[in-house]
Amino acid sequence: MTTAAQYKKHTHREHILELPDTYIGSVDTTTESRWVVNLEKGVMEWRSVRFCPGFLKIFDEILVNALDHKVRQAGRIAAGAADAYPVKHIDITYNGTTISVKNDGDGIPVDKHADTGLWAPELIFGHLLTSSNYDKEEEKTVGGKNGYGAKLTNIFSKSFSIDTIDHRSKKRYTQTWTNNMSVVGKATMKASTAKPITELSFTPDLSRFSWGEKSVPTEIPADMLALVATRVMDAAAMCGKDCKVTLNGKVVSSNTFPKYIELYLASATGEDEKSTADDASSVAASEATGGAAGTKRTKRVAYEVAGERWEIAAVLTRDLHTGDAAPDERHISFVNGIATRRGGKHLDYVSKAVLTAFCEVAKKKAKLDIAPALLKDSVVWFINSTIVN
Repeated sequence: MTTAAQYKKHTHREHILELPDTYIGSVDTTTESRWVVNLEKGVMEWRSVRFCPGFLKIFDEILVNALDHKVRQAGRIAAGAADAYPVKHIDITYNGTTISVKNDGDGIPVDKHADTGLWAPELIFGHLLTSSNYDKEEEKTVGGKNGYGAKLTNIFSKSFSIDTIDHRSKKRYTQTWTNNMSVVGKATMKASTAKPITELSFTPDLSRFSWGEKSVPTEIPADMLALVATRVMDAAAMCGKDCKVTLNGKVVSSNTFPKYIELYLASATGEDEKSTADDASSVAASEATGGAAGTKRTKRVAYEVAGERWEIAAVLTRDLHTGDAAPDERHISFVNGIATRRGGKHLDYVSKAVLTAFCEVAKKKAKLDIAPALLKDSVVWFINSTIVN
């Protein structure tokens, strides 16, 4: 018999913790193959890892925040905001228990919100469904828009802290939440004339994730830290030369999309040599010159900047470090700084358009009748796109 006692009402925070798949993806850990950076060799490797999607998601929420801020600040400066600071440095640090993401550019406004009476940083990072991206009339080219974002990281952490300097109010604001955002620490504010920064640090609650072990690990598993580092490599490529990205104090040198592509490519000798290519022309020239453009590789890379919002490259599958990757997972694509691991409509569109045109030229000039489907698995696509959402 159904009774009223069978029904239970959760708070929003409790609902997120009870049903995490709805908000951050699976919290289960499985073994799968992915592209992972080898920091010692300076290359991307396709290898087996123990992967927890939900854990990577809570890091990605913080990283994408910094990438979005870079985009917004560039837009404000282009629109004539005289007192706006550009984002020129994003610094990611981690150890066995804690991850921090720090960026310059304008800090969080240290003012009270008129409707709620809360300080803006507390409202933004400690209260669900708060966002600056709700304006449906505004064209957006950033990743976050649903009002969860960093709050999910806060909820799945033992401790979550913000440190920000607002150069307009000349105040430095710090605050810490603990116990999965249930305990709100007292905010502290001090006068500051320093340049604006924002740093978000969190200690993930590893007990909220299933690691496939008898006991909860005391430190973040090594494979997950390797995937965090991989996302930092992605971020450096998205930021470009105008913004320095550092990981544990070391500058990420693959700070353009062409340099980033180089991380995936095998050298002519089969060794993982780092390229010294500095720009797109060097990458594109490697085929024509046999690798003379500052590199020892004899790979085939076609790269093009297609307008202001698209970078597209095609690489022969045989030139990757490994050919073991499944066809649909070899491709590397980003939309507004977010990695789209299994492609999407944007990748399908590019692949169909380019391969169809290639086959038409082959038939016309070389009398070769080739169907695009025959070439599909021989080409790996790298796409960096900015799409209005």
